[in-house]
Amino acid sequence: WNITIEVPNQPLSVTLDLTQNGDKITGQMLSPTLGNSDIKNGMVTATGLSFDATVNFGGQSVDLSASGKITGNQISGSISTPMGAVPFSGTKNP
Repeated sequence: WNITIEVPNQPLSVTLDLTQNGDKITGQMLSPTLGNSDIKNGMVTATGLSFDATVNFGGQSVDLSASGKITGNQISGSISTPMGAVPFSGTKNP
């Protein structure tokens, strides 16, 4: 998945490299800005997915919790951070 995290004044491009095994999701969140982070607590939900990750933002480790809705090849949702929630959206890689 190629997603954009809508951080105010600084949209971030991120690739989600996800693998589903039953209702569990594993993989990585890959970003030139945030670095590469392992997906933790990844789950398939009734409408999409949820996962946690720890990223490096501005020299600090930041814990994120994401939840998203999948419709066809589109994904959108919200990422909760210590600084507040930010929306994300994107498309599935072919």
